[in-house]
Amino acid sequence: MQTIIIISLIALYFLPSILGYKLRNAGSIIILNLLLGWTVIGWIVALIWSVSNDKNKNIVVKPTNSASNELTQLKKLFDDGVLTKEEFDAQKTNILKNQYT
Repeated sequence: MQTIIIISLIALYFLPSILGYKLRNAGSIIILNLLLGWTVIGWIVALIWSVSNDKNKNIVVKPTNSASNELTQLKKLFDDGVLTKEEFDAQKTNILKNQYT
């Protein structure tokens, strides 16, 4: 019975570390919890920090095709013989028109 209580208290003490282990600042939360958790205020700060949103999540930005990229791809298709000269010129004109509209 005593062992269960001790394990429960240890788990409660490290609750902020357990909750925040996937966050970007997990190391800082664990250190704060470990070193200042005994002060109760440090434990509360670590707990709040561990359940707060991690606002600086990695955001993947998909680059858009710029006119120069599209023209490069178009030129490659023309050089490979996929497009005729007329098709190439028509597509090039279309890309350049769309760039400025």
